[in-house]
Amino acid sequence: MKRLLILFLFISTPAIASERAMISSSIITGKSCEMTETVSVSMSFNEQEIDLANARGMMDDKLGTVQEIATGLGIENLELQSYSYNIYANNNGGCSTSSSARNYQLNGNLSFMLKSADKSDELMKALSEKGFYVNFNLNAYRQCQ
Repeated sequence: MKRLLILFLFISTPAIASERAMISSSIITGKSCEMTETVSVSMSFNEQEIDLANARGMMDDKLGTVQEIATGLGIENLELQSYSYNIYANNNGGCSTSSSARNYQLNGNLSFMLKSADKSDELMKALSEKGFYVNFNLNAYRQCQ
């Protein structure tokens, strides 16, 4: 029950933010005010037993996958903000007898900005289905002129 409630709140967040934007714009009179939203979607992933020479290519493939999913959903304003990855040896505490080239693990992160949260729930679902751990963040603030 608790998980269902959290999931409901998480999925309904963009709708609630949009509703608040409409209400807040009518509170201040005499000024033109709008709620400005900044939306970010970050994802992380972990790859076991990678070939060290292909690490950069794996990051490029992950980036391509995210962009392909976004395009398929009609999201045209996905902007890469940052990415990082780290690689470390899986040497079992120094007891490894294998000199395998695939004895490394990669942890990576990609972070994107969106102009709108309208399709964020669809994007998160699609990315989760591809094995990404996804985090959504929406910030809203009033900007008056």
